[in-house]
Amino acid sequence: MSSLDWNDIDRRLRCGQPLQGLDFAGATLAGQRLAGRVLQGCALSGAALAGCDLTGTTLLDCELGGCDLSLTILLRTTFVRCRLHGARMPLAAVSQLTFSGCDLSAAVWEGGEIGLSIFNECSFERARLAGLGMQRCSAVAAKLDGADLSAARLDQAVLNDCDLRSARLDGLAARTSLLMNSRLNGQNLAGLALTACNFDGADLSGCNLDGADLSGSLCRNARLHDVSMRGLKARNTLFLGASLERCQLAEADLDGAIFQQARLHQVDLSGAHLERSVWDKSQQQEVSFHGANLRFARFAHASGSHIDLGRSRLDYCRLHATDFAPVSYRGAQRRKAIGTDAALLAAEARTLLAEKDNA
Repeated sequence: MSSLDWNDIDRRLRCGQPLQGLDFAGATLAGQRLAGRVLQGCALSGAALAGCDLTGTTLLDCELGGCDLSLTILLRTTFVRCRLHGARMPLAAVSQLTFSGCDLSAAVWEGGEIGLSIFNECSFERARLAGLGMQRCSAVAAKLDGADLSAARLDQAVLNDCDLRSARLDGLAARTSLLMNSRLNGQNLAGLALTACNFDGADLSGCNLDGADLSGSLCRNARLHDVSMRGLKARNTLFLGASLERCQLAEADLDGAIFQQARLHQVDLSGAHLERSVWDKSQQQEVSFHGANLRFARFAHASGSHIDLGRSRLDYCRLHATDFAPVSYRGAQRRKAIGTDAALLAAEARTLLAEKDNA
C-alpha cells in the first residue's frame, strides 16, 4: 500500500481507476465525497473522516480499526469483511447499512439510532452499545460476548441465534423483537420490559425475571430451568411446549397465558393470576397452584402428580379428562367448574378413530 492524499484520490476517481489496496492513513477526507464508490483492501485507520460522504459506498476487506466515524455520513453503506475494531460509530441516526462478516469488537456505538440495517455474522465482543436504539435491524448469529447493551432499545429487531450470556443487559427494553434460539442463561432481566417478543427455543435457564414484563411474547419450546419469575407479568404469553423446572412464579400475572403441552416440574405458581390460562396436554410434577386465580382456565387432558390446587379459585374452570394423582383441592372454590365432558370425550374418540382410518 502507498500513502496518498485527497488530490491523489480525486485524480484516480476522475480517471476511473479503482480504489483498491490504498493506504488512507493520515489522509484528510473530511467533507469529501466518496458516495457510490467501491473501496477494496484499503486501510483507513487514522484517516480524518468527519463529514465524509459514504452514501451508497461499498467497502470490501478494508481496515478501519480505531477509525472515528462519529460524524461520517453513512446511508445505504455496505461493509464486507471489514475490521472496525475499536471504531467510533455514528452519533447521528443512520439507516440501511449492511455489515457482513465484520469485526466490530470493542467498537463504540453509544446513544445513537440505527434503523433498517443488517449485521450478518458480525462480532460485537466487548462493544459499547449502551443506549443504542435499533429499529428493524437484524443481527443474526452475532457474537456479543462482553458487549454492553445496557439501556439499549430494540424495536422490531432480530437477534436470533445470539449468545447473550455475558452481555450487559441492565435497563434493556425490547418490543416486538425476535430472540429465537438465543442464549440468555444466568442473565439478570428483573424488571425489564420485553413485550411481544419472540423467545421461541431460547434458553433462559438461571435467569432472574422478577417483575419483568413479557406480555404478548412467544416462548414456544423455551427452556426455563431454575428461573425466578416472582411478580412476572406475562399476560397472553405463549409457553407452548416450554420446559419449566424449579421455577418461582409466585404472584405472577399470567392471565390468558397458554401452557399447552408444556412440561412443568417443581414449579411454584402460588397466588398467581391465571384467569383464562390454558394447560391442555401439559405434564406437571410437583406444581403448586395454591391460592391461585384459575377462573375460566382449561386443563383438558393435562396429567401429572403432586398437584396443589388448595385454596385456588377454580370457578368455571374446565378439567376435561385430566389425570392428576395425587391432587389437593382443599379449600378451593369450584363453583361451576366442569369435569370430564362425556359428550366431548366421545367426539374426541370418534375423531381419533377417523384419523387412524385415514392414515
